[in-house]
Amino acid sequence: MAPRINPPTRPYHPLRKSLPHPSRHPFTTSPPPLAPQPTTTTTRIPPQSPNFIPIPRSLQPQQHYPKWMKGVLPVPRPLFPRSAPDKSSPQYLASTTPEPLPHNLNRHRADDLRATDLARWKSRQSSLRRSNLRQSLLELKFRKEGSDQIIAARSARTQALNRSRREAPEREDERLTSATVLQADIVHRRRHSGGLPDPQRESRLATKRQNLEEHKQREVQERREMLHKLYIYAGSFITTGKQLDRVVERAFDDLSQFSNDSMAGSNIWNTGEPQTTRDLLGIRTRGDTRGRRALDDVGRKKVLGEERMRVVGEELTGGRT
Repeated sequence: MAPRINPPTRPYHPLRKSLPHPSRHPFTTSPPPLAPQPTTTTTRIPPQSPNFIPIPRSLQPQQHYPKWMKGVLPVPRPLFPRSAPDKSSPQYLASTTPEPLPHNLNRHRADDLRATDLARWKSRQSSLRRSNLRQSLLELKFRKEGSDQIIAARSARTQALNRSRREAPEREDERLTSATVLQADIVHRRRHSGGLPDPQRESRLATKRQNLEEHKQREVQERREMLHKLYIYAGSFITTGKQLDRVVERAFDDLSQFSNDSMAGSNIWNTGEPQTTRDLLGIRTRGDTRGRRALDDVGRKKVLGEERMRVVGEELTGGRT
């Protein structure tokens, strides 16, 4: 038998016994043994799950907006318009889903043994379509009448509620907290007489009527004056080509007024270029000489006086000068 070898002993350290030190526990990666846990799959959350890390949720729920759908649905066509005949009547159903003719009925009868399978199938399908169309029209008519009754009842309730609120008496708190002392009298007059008392209403209405009549008379007088002025000016209107030719010949028959020192008169351009807008405006500017401005002012006053005298003469005589 082999001799037993004792392991080497550690040196004795008295200081190690006097110092406090934590207790030694074996190292392990497994969780400590707690209460037994269920082994169902609902408690085992994988790491890739969003619920792996617990996040506190708010007490207020999130608002979910409706999903936007692309496109626009067409407006449904009315099945029972007022101008069209009643689609639930027996006459309309008989004309829309007519029964097969006698000669076709004998040929395509479903229980006829001599008919082929295709003919019997077609006969059954046509009969099914007729019954479905009749039943659907009757059902839609019933649903429409029910929906119309519901809408009418809801509208009647709303109108009754609005009428009751509109005609309800004034509340006591509103009357007591009114901004005026005569609130009760004002409310009574407003409800029974249509408004507040107005002692000067008749006199004010009479004044308004008189002003309206004067305005109408003024408009009639102005219209007459404009018609009279149009009648007077109509004598010099150019309405035909011959009148236009005479006016042109009378205006341009004397060519001597267009002549200058160097050549005879042929057109107005011989007298020089016409005044531009800058030249016309320069007469009223300070850049011109004082004497020229004085002459221009004298000429302007003379022309203005003649124009005023002409207008006064036309008003006094009623004619055109």
